[in-house]
Amino acid sequence: MVPWLCSPTPILMPCCRPIKTGDIHSESVVFDAAGNFYVGHADGGHTIRKFDAAGNPAGTFSPAVDTRGTDWIDLAADQCTIFYTSEGGKVKRFNVCSNTQLPDFADIGGTNYALRLLPPFDGSGGLLVANNTTVKRLNALGAAVQTYDATGEDTWFALSLDPNGTSFWSGGAFTKFYRFNISTGMIEVGPIDPNCCLAGLCLKGEITGGTAPTLTPTSTLTPSSTPTQTERPTTTSTPTETGTPTQTATPTTTPTVTSTPMQEDQCGNHIDDDGDGLIDCADPDCALSPLCRKPTPAMSHEAILLLAVGLTLIGLLLVRSRQRRRQGS
Repeated sequence: MVPWLCSPTPILMPCCRPIKTGDIHSESVVFDAAGNFYVGHADGGHTIRKFDAAGNPAGTFSPAVDTRGTDWIDLAADQCTIFYTSEGGKVKRFNVCSNTQLPDFADIGGTNYALRLLPPFDGSGGLLVANNTTVKRLNALGAAVQTYDATGEDTWFALSLDPNGTSFWSGGAFTKFYRFNISTGMIEVGPIDPNCCLAGLCLKGEITGGTAPTLTPTSTLTPSSTPTQTERPTTTSTPTETGTPTQTATPTTTPTVTSTPMQEDQCGNHIDDDGDGLIDCADPDCALSPLCRKPTPAMSHEAILLLAVGLTLIGLLLVRSRQRRRQGS
């Protein structure tokens, strides 16, 4: 039997109550998106039993087993495929929607216990499985690509995903438990000693395949680089005295697209703004810019002296010329 079914709404039903599953040694429970749940059994008929959200029986399935029963189960995001272990080296699959056995997902040897699918929770992202001596990460092809372990731990049994999406928890049946980083394999938390046997781990907020939110793709509008030249005509209904509407076409306008040649609009940014190969003051567009006007050179002292001498001589010549004119008259 399932030890207890606990409800978040104790007003509608008792907070916790036992449920008889009809088989022996219930070992794992997973929920689907509708609140129904499935129970795997290690012994007895080795069945997987389905119950509705109120705990009423809703189906019985008899998948193929390996060494023992349907010990540890996990439901995929399709709400149909159950991945499970049977205390052998295989990770097996069963479709509860069509009630059919599916090909095995993997055969890695050893003794497999708890498992969890990784996003997107359909097998394509692989899964994690407690493989007794280590925890293994399998890829989409069922091959072991990473192992996780801690010193002195050789009976990895329970396993659950952390709600943070980057870590998982695992521990031995009679030892300590830890939190590992999925990518790096580093131990993030632990060891934690439960001071007793560890038959499973239940994490508040854990996202599993059966309850993972469905991501609906959204369409993305791609702006067009070609402007629309002509607006579509619209028609309006003008009622007549007879009550029969007549269609009157509303004239449309065609916008005129005017192209403005590019100019070197910033004459001090060291960039060829108009793409003509000329930068800043080298471009004729910047000829009137204050940054590009050539300053008037200052006169040297020698030039000023020469100018003064020249003006003095010119003045003397003018005076002599006037004196001669007076004498001649």
